[in-house]
Amino acid sequence: MAKTSSEEAAKKKNTSAKKASARNEKAAVETQSVQSDISPLMSEVLSIVFIGIGILLIVCLCSENGGIVGQAINVVLKGLFGFGAILLPISLIIASIYIFIS
Repeated sequence: MAKTSSEEAAKKKNTSAKKASARNEKAAVETQSVQSDISPLMSEVLSIVFIGIGILLIVCLCSENGGIVGQAINVVLKGLFGFGAILLPISLIIASIYIFIS
């Protein structure tokens, strides 16, 4: 009897391992299909949009005359990141340029 219960446990373990690997393979296929759905043109457009957002954030952080929205962005970013707030738009611009080039 001990062998049969251990054999059953081994079968259950193998079955659950097969199900888990099937789920992982399905997730990998879905990830690849999502990545292939983004066309090169769309990635270029998005990178240009993000470059514009980065430039807007830099202007809001460096200018005192940004209006109500500019001052709000300045207060929020400097409140969250302090003097490191300027790194957010710079890194956004650098990442967008990298995506645009590749």
